[in-house]
Amino acid sequence: MAAERKLLAFARRFQQEHDYHLRNANPATCVKPIPLRDHVPILLLVVNGWAFNVIAMKFGLMELPPLFMLTLRFVLVAALLLPFRRLTWRQLPGMMLLGFTFGFVHFGLMVIGMQTTDAGTTAVFIQMGTPIAMLLAAFWLKERLRYQQIGGVVVAFLGVMILRAVGAVAGKALCGY
Repeated sequence: MAAERKLLAFARRFQQEHDYHLRNANPATCVKPIPLRDHVPILLLVVNGWAFNVIAMKFGLMELPPLFMLTLRFVLVAALLLPFRRLTWRQLPGMMLLGFTFGFVHFGLMVIGMQTTDAGTTAVFIQMGTPIAMLLAAFWLKERLRYQQIGGVVVAFLGVMILRAVGAVAGKALCGY
């Protein structure tokens, strides 16, 4: 309960600082936006990297137990990133909490679930985290959703319902059974 209060306080403080910087931004010193067409190759690289992530995990699950594969993944990432950013003792408890929630809970449940379904279904469910996060932020953090955001959430859920219906017609459930 105390950890939840600290996390909510941190989120509110972050939002207040963000709002302050938006209100006090100097247009003369702001960086001009770069046209989208100049970022398309980078965007495609990032999207394909995230998409390949699910495929690579499915390949790994063919040979390794899920939690062992997950451990290897995080050890590799830590070995690559730690030389660039040293942690202080003060930062360690927060990093351990983040590592547990995002590392073990999120990815652990994901790789265990991937054993019973295909990579495409896993990717659909992973991407549902975005509209669900928006709904949770509206409920817990009292953030107001704009009409475009509400429309996006509705379209996302409709898309999953359509995929479920198409899978049921084809004789294959969305959950891989």
